[in-house]
Amino acid sequence: MKKNLTKLVSILMVLVMMVGLSGCSNEKNAVLGSWKASMNLAEYLNQGIAQEDAMAAEYLSVDSFYLTMVLTFKEDNTYTITLDENSVDAAVEQLKIDIRGGMEKYLVDMMAQMGVVMTIDEIMKASNTTMDKLMDEFFSDEMVEQMVDGASSEGKFKAKSGRIFLSDGLDYEVDPNVYGIYKVDGSTLTILDYVGEDENFLGMYPITFTKAG
Repeated sequence: MKKNLTKLVSILMVLVMMVGLSGCSNEKNAVLGSWKASMNLAEYLNQGIAQEDAMAAEYLSVDSFYLTMVLTFKEDNTYTITLDENSVDAAVEQLKIDIRGGMEKYLVDMMAQMGVVMTIDEIMKASNTTMDKLMDEFFSDEMVEQMVDGASSEGKFKAKSGRIFLSDGLDYEVDPNVYGIYKVDGSTLTILDYVGEDENFLGMYPITFTKAG
């Protein structure tokens, strides 16, 4: 499970590049500030589980895994992307609830496949643990911290002609061939489409950000 959640970090890092911005001052002024978007990454979590363990995927499928991305554009033509830590904490706590029943059934069925018929309580007792402890081990504070840190990024940005570009770090320039098509409508920033992205993320658009603060 830790590996599957780690994959979410990779997805979020791709999202960093997906929000794609080139230099018209009016456009720059329109995007300056902090923006938040709540994204349901359940589909990608389910896909990651299925790729690693098809059997586990039958038990651990989830309908929602919402994380809030905070995208900030600054006057000095730099940007930062972070995850809202409260949204991560809430998403992980909800995930514990959502998959607990499936995890219990998975463990019971795995033991049955090995010819051992036990209840979940018997399995926990034999393992000298509890389901609460097991879930906490899967979703440790360290794992959550790594998730937040791994999804954070910064770099340079430009905005021009309805296109938004981000560089992959402060030491790099933006790639003119990789960008998001966007619009700003008052307190809403919408990424309508993306040029140059991985095909795995084509179904994500539009992504709507709301002005923070």
